[in-house]
Amino acid sequence: MSVRVVNEWRPVPEGYSIQGQIKTALDALVTRAAAAPDPDPTEHPADVIAEHLLGNRLSPFVVIRDRTTGKFVQFAGHKSEPLVLDLPLEALTAQEKKRARAFFSQYGVHVPEVGQLFDISTGEPIETIRSYKVSFGRAIDLAVQFALEVFRIVYRLPSNLELILDEH
Repeated sequence: MSVRVVNEWRPVPEGYSIQGQIKTALDALVTRAAAAPDPDPTEHPADVIAEHLLGNRLSPFVVIRDRTTGKFVQFAGHKSEPLVLDLPLEALTAQEKKRARAFFSQYGVHVPEVGQLFDISTGEPIETIRSYKVSFGRAIDLAVQFALEVFRIVYRLPSNLELILDEH
């Protein structure tokens, strides 16, 4: 796969591969996750990301997205699970959902997890969220390849992607 990385926070060194760039970002995530508190077991990964964006969370995350389409995969981490891929179904088309079901089933993830998105001010649930979630422990190389396969198989994006790595 020939992929060009566009990173909004630091320049990509000449000749640096997409795998190397994503690996660097996920390695940093795993390092930061070691110091992050474990989340509430009933909390959905998308809630963790939303709370972090609002400044209410210390758990780190990385979003890898295609610049043209906005299609993405996201990884979050904390002390017990340093590297977790989360792919929300709400972000997928009907055809992508079918491909995601087949793809994730190959790896033993047959049913998406269901969680709630909560209103920050009231704490009341406002939306049910379904997503495929895969924990990689500290297997960064495997996580990198898995993420790239999501872009290739689930999203069916061409090989001339421009990916943006958002590290938080």
